Amino acid sequence: MSEVDLVRIASDGLHAAINPLGAELWELRDRSGSNFLWHGDPEFWSGRAPILFPIVGSTRAPAGSLLLPRHGFARRQRFEVIEQAPARAAFRLRSEGSLLESYPFEFELLVHIFVAGSSLRQIVTIRNLDSVPLPYSVGFHPAFPWPLPWGGKRNEHRVRFWPHTPKTLRRLSSTGFMSSATEPAPICEDALTLQDELFNRDALIFLEQAGSRWTYSGAVGPEIVVSADELPHLAIWSKAGAPFVCIEPWHGYSDPIDFAGAFSEKPGLSILQPGHQRAHTLCITINSHRPGPMG
Repeated sequence: MSEVDLVRIASDGLHAAINPLGAELWELRDRSGSNFLWHGDPEFWSGRAPILFPIVGSTRAPAGSLLLPRHGFARRQRFEVIEQAPARAAFRLRSEGSLLESYPFEFELLVHIFVAGSSLRQIVTIRNLDSVPLPYSVGFHPAFPWPLPWGGKRNEHRVRFWPHTPKTLRRLSSTGFMSSATEPAPICEDALTLQDELFNRDALIFLEQAGSRWTYSGAVGPEIVVSADELPHLAIWSKAGAPFVCIEPWHGYSDPIDFAGAFSEKPGLSILQPGHQRAHTLCITINSHRPGPMG
């Protein structure tokens, strides 16, 4: 990826760079140049903040259903840059060619990214251009450094939930499908303390009461506030020992391990009627004026 291919936008508090491949956020820097986003080291994970569409997770693909890669195809497609201004940019992906072979629906996927002050807002809009209902899932997958450069030790980092605190979580099976079993969420009051062993069995997936705003911080320094609209599910993911953590608001999730229905019956799926559109928003704010060290 050439640096000149990146689309760059800036406010008085943030600088963002977006890769048209996947319309993926690649950098998010403050005025000092500190990057608040994971840098995509392939030794651990080459992603940075992919957009998940038209599925989240994996589908069991029973006979007659769609064959789609894990987390969908949008993150591997080059988007058209349709707008670029000093503080905003827009990207478009349309159904055509090989996409129609794996996902036979006419659609348009729009990604608008804005920066203002210390906040970045990313709006993903799905438009159904077909004459039949459009089944889809969508998700965000931003990754942040762990530990944060200013935040102290790894086990001093926390993710706080608001306004709801989930009581249970789900795990994926060894084949990548959703287990039917639940387990207690290791959250004290409203905070999940990050530890490597949490991710020995892949992501922590919260399907209920996941909240809509999550604050990620170390013992000291700025905190990262992630919020989302119209996205009821959440995953927190890393690899044991990896220097990043993902906070992933989703609408949809991997098929349950015993699911054998048609794709249109997939749990967590949205159905968009012909001629309609729906927007899903992610906001990332850098709060440099947080209170003193956490208790």
